Amino acid sequence: MAFEHHFSLEAVGDSFAELQTPVPLVDIAVVERNIRKWQQRCTKLGLANRPHIKTHKLAALAQLQLDEGAPGITVQKLSEAEAMAKAGISDMLLTFNAVGRPKLERLAALARTIQISVVADSALSRKASPKPVSPPAATSGFSSNATPAPTATASSRRKRPSPSPGQSKECKE
Repeated sequence: MAFEHHFSLEAVGDSFAELQTPVPLVDIAVVERNIRKWQQRCTKLGLANRPHIKTHKLAALAQLQLDEGAPGITVQKLSEAEAMAKAGISDMLLTFNAVGRPKLERLAALARTIQISVVADSALSRKASPKPVSPPAATSGFSSNATPAPTATASSRRKRPSPSPGQSKECKE
């Protein structure tokens, strides 16, 4: 992987003391190694890795992930999908419902230019989709967005242990 192909680097000073803070410092060699190792593992296991860009929100890193073998990316918001499409990424999964006519119109426009899959967590969402959306395959105990259905979780809830002395009741596990 040649990161120079994806990034334009510029000098920011001759030493750390010259950097204006706050500033993120990223060891791109480590990023490349991690992307490569993760994609190799997914490929070996037969998994279609569709990385979520919420951790970096950089089209260049998303492209690096695609170059290593990811079939597409995952985005949370419509605006992220639009930005990634503008950068040339053409296969995405949008994980948050686009609600309201303006967003649905933007989604429909985007769907005419790229391959985009949309999570629809209700019949209303599916009905409002700009493209036909079929109900998901039946999966025992899960609703359409893969969250446990209420009947599945009611029997599987475990009791929270009593707090230790000095521990707040609000303390999470």
